[in-house]
Amino acid sequence: MGNISTEHRPGGARFAFDPVIESRRVQDPPAGAARGWAGSSPMPGTQASGAPSISFSPVNSGVSRQAFSYDSFASSDSLPTNDFSSFGGGDSVRAGLKAGKDTGDVFAGFFQGRNGNCATVSAIKAMMERYGKKETDLFKDVKETQNGYHITLKDGSEVNLTRQEMEAAERHAGFKGNDPVMKKTAVLAYATSAKKAQEANHENSKYDFSKALDSLGNGEHTKDAFIRLGMKDHIRQGTVSDLQNGRLGIIEKDVAGPGTAHSMVVVGGVEDHWGSKGGRVQRGTMTGNGVVFKENVILLT
Repeated sequence: MGNISTEHRPGGARFAFDPVIESRRVQDPPAGAARGWAGSSPMPGTQASGAPSISFSPVNSGVSRQAFSYDSFASSDSLPTNDFSSFGGGDSVRAGLKAGKDTGDVFAGFFQGRNGNCATVSAIKAMMERYGKKETDLFKDVKETQNGYHITLKDGSEVNLTRQEMEAAERHAGFKGNDPVMKKTAVLAYATSAKKAQEANHENSKYDFSKALDSLGNGEHTKDAFIRLGMKDHIRQGTVSDLQNGRLGIIEKDVAGPGTAHSMVVVGGVEDHWGSKGGRVQRGTMTGNGVVFKENVILLT
């Protein structure tokens, strides 16, 4: 099965953060609703046949949610399968980790402090573990400007952020953790993701950065979070076995019963549980429309 949509839409799933997840109603799509569509906006690519419809909605939802569109970018259903032939070492080697980079404590260094933004958080955590915890590790270039920052992502795209937008992103993200460097870098990445969403008019946010921030906190595709952060050429569809064997990636699965889909980074075979090391990563399920589907794994290569 490919990626599960995590947008608030008929036929979509929502990822949440709360370690004590409250159960939320699974909403079925309208009769005849096409898989892989959000309202009137087509998803890039299509869901696997029979992909679950999960709605993990915020309590005060009333805003129309829109699937993030990347035009020609493929959905997770067509992500390349994992091929680690270029990586040396045994199964416990973290894929592609650059020697000498300080990755910090990916578990406690920074972690979620609010509901709904787990997809972006897990993507940032995976990138830090892969590249390092500094801003210039995550991105190709970061330059301070007169009124903020100019960031060049690893895919060559660029964004500009004002200091006011950075401050807004810090407040919105609500990150916790014991590593100030990691938290600062995470805020920059969060703001960058929001700016990318704004530039794409995600959820009608073209003229309002605060709406773009809100779109990161109401449930997202983890795949989309990676792509926004410049990783479109560095993600692969994977399996739980890949994660158990030490490959770096994220897992999406229900964490507290049907309809509680959550995105977690997995490092060294261990799940991130809101700033603490969870147990060894295990298979799971996601439930939608009364049908149970297996977990979704994305590897960062």
